[in-house]
Amino acid sequence: MQFITFGCWNAPHVESPQVINTLRSLENYLSIESNRENTLFIAVLGDNYYPPKDKSKDKLKDKPTDEAEKKPKDKVKPIDVEAIHSAFMKLLEVAGTIPVFVIYGNHDLEDNKVTCVQLREQQTFSSPTNHFYNNLMFYETDNDLFIFIDTTIYSYPKEDIIPEENCYKYLDIYNSVLTSKGIDKTQISYGDIRDYQEEAIINVINTRDSEKRKIVKNIWSRTNSKL
Repeated sequence: MQFITFGCWNAPHVESPQVINTLRSLENYLSIESNRENTLFIAVLGDNYYPPKDKSKDKLKDKPTDEAEKKPKDKVKPIDVEAIHSAFMKLLEVAGTIPVFVIYGNHDLEDNKVTCVQLREQQTFSSPTNHFYNNLMFYETDNDLFIFIDTTIYSYPKEDIIPEENCYKYLDIYNSVLTSKGIDKTQISYGDIRDYQEEAIINVINTRDSEKRKIVKNIWSRTNSKL
């Protein structure tokens, strides 16, 4: 049994070496028939696109001199939609019939003046064999259970209310929490999504036989205690 995993792989522009090298390595590995036959799935672990950074010298000239000027300013980061599309089209072409599971990192979920285009463009590639995170995703064999979760949610204070411009509103888990708790979007916190996710994980684990459930629960308990 084997699977392929990588993350932090896409870049601001179509011809970025980072993207080319990642996809070329994947293509070379899967060109060997035995490797392709033995690969259960490909897991893409997030930060699937990076907007270009502002490296202009002008940015360094007029540094803020008082607290009012130091406040963050709203800005729209330029998003190269073609870079997102070309990278994912190549990825899915190389994967062929191998299932692909894509989760998101903070760069995929960060707001971009309410548009969240970097996330929504990725979601357009979702299909029955290409799974893009919307809620918990699972891959199960006779002996193994793979759980794909959102870890970015643990980077926020649990009690903080999720701002309306946050990209979580484009994920099914967000609406599932609203429905299950009977609350509106002005009340949902990062902790609500964390609790919902953790409960769902335990529910899935509980469907396994007792010995497997014991092992996986121990792993989850050790992991969760660090978060």
